[in-house]
Amino acid sequence: MQAEAHFPRQEREHPSVAAPGTMRLTLEEVRISLTRGGRKALVALHDGSGRYIGEQESRIERSQRRLAASAAVNGLNSYLESRSETFAEKRIRLLEVGDFRLSSGEAAVYVSLELVEGEKKKQLLGAARSESQGLYAAAAAVLDAANRKIGFSLIDPEAETTSISPGERAPSQQLISETKHGLGLHLASDIVRATLLDPQGKMTAQATRPCLPTALPETVLHQALAALQEVQAGDGSAAQICGIGIALAGRHRDGVCLESPEFPGWSEVSLVELAGEHLKQPVLLIEETKAALAAEALLGAGVGLSNLLYFSSGGRLSCAAMLEGKVLEGASGAFATAAHLTLPDYTADNEEEDPFLCGCGRSSCWQSVASDSALVEITKAKIARGQKSAVLESAGGKPESLTLGLLIEAAEAGDPLAHEVMKEGAFWVGQALIGLMELYDPEAVVVSGPALPDEMWMAHLRESLMSRPAGRRCPLLVAKLGRDGPILGAALLAREISP
Repeated sequence: MQAEAHFPRQEREHPSVAAPGTMRLTLEEVRISLTRGGRKALVALHDGSGRYIGEQESRIERSQRRLAASAAVNGLNSYLESRSETFAEKRIRLLEVGDFRLSSGEAAVYVSLELVEGEKKKQLLGAARSESQGLYAAAAAVLDAANRKIGFSLIDPEAETTSISPGERAPSQQLISETKHGLGLHLASDIVRATLLDPQGKMTAQATRPCLPTALPETVLHQALAALQEVQAGDGSAAQICGIGIALAGRHRDGVCLESPEFPGWSEVSLVELAGEHLKQPVLLIEETKAALAAEALLGAGVGLSNLLYFSSGGRLSCAAMLEGKVLEGASGAFATAAHLTLPDYTADNEEEDPFLCGCGRSSCWQSVASDSALVEITKAKIARGQKSAVLESAGGKPESLTLGLLIEAAEAGDPLAHEVMKEGAFWVGQALIGLMELYDPEAVVVSGPALPDEMWMAHLRESLMSRPAGRRCPLLVAKLGRDGPILGAALLAREISP
């Protein structure tokens, strides 16, 4: 049942404490970050003479608002403990976090707390107007509740509201302190990208350097160093850098790149150790799809969700999973990659087709059925068997010049063969995703890839998902960060590296 539009305020009580009006505890900062241990909230409180930090991990908490409120309670208890001569045995315990609508139509967050003092217990209620996700408000509501019973001024009345312009990120979503910046690298066979990420999650500088799939690790890192020096040449030179995050496709374990499709010649390369020597900073290595998932969870389509699947189409299909705020890796970093899952129904339905053989040696895995290269090869095979398509004319009559872009354009223009191939590819993407949905039970699936601007492809994908209960109950979200996802995720995670 929805709460009433007006939150019932209690009368202020002022216990006998020393000069209550002289103490002021303000809400200085709220941030949510993603670590290898899960999702973490940190709240900073300030009374003018010291900073009181409260942290809370998300291994159990599903709600980010509750996570922020829990961190605020921890920070408040740290303050009370530091003033034990005044507040004796007073401690705060979080009971409930909820939301409601004010009469003005604005959203608000309320908290229910328990004030424990020896054997005595009292319930406290507090509320604060809410920004988009309610994270800052959840922490502010904790201080509001304590203000009503403990008897000193904890927050300015004006500080209960957070004014946010369209497109502006709320204070709680800054994700990091005002001084921490992150450096991110995305290593690919044709290009090395570097970026500097500011405390608000914005890329303030970017640089690129060319690369080759045959390049040695030392050569790639030399290019990476040049790109990083460029992004730090401006204002970034004075930024507090905690470390460098490297996003790279492949299997990684403990900082070692076991293998990467971007660099076929690499095998068990101690990339973190080597990068640390070249870049002179603490380094974190993360698989690029998992980095993209982290970025979408913190800055993109998945903000506020703790259980996500991320799917990326393209030349290589890839997946990543987040459960309870933690991006899952597996023993060799290959957890939930899923590209080579076998689709037995595809084999049964297509026995007469000329199969497109995947690099894994099978012709019925997800990669061989729905990747960019598979769709192109399937189209070529159908044309070779005599089926007509305008896409061949678009390729100049040369099947070897056929690309996914031309295939999408032909499908949008109404070409029957191109439409059939794209629809079939979307169907099998959906069927494979349903299996993952049933396995992981996510709150949503974030999808990314070159076909996403095509509304027809998305419609076919949704149609495929609707064929099973798991697909019907799980929302499908389009990734917001696109090709910047991996490098953003790397930079975000780099800011959690201890200097």
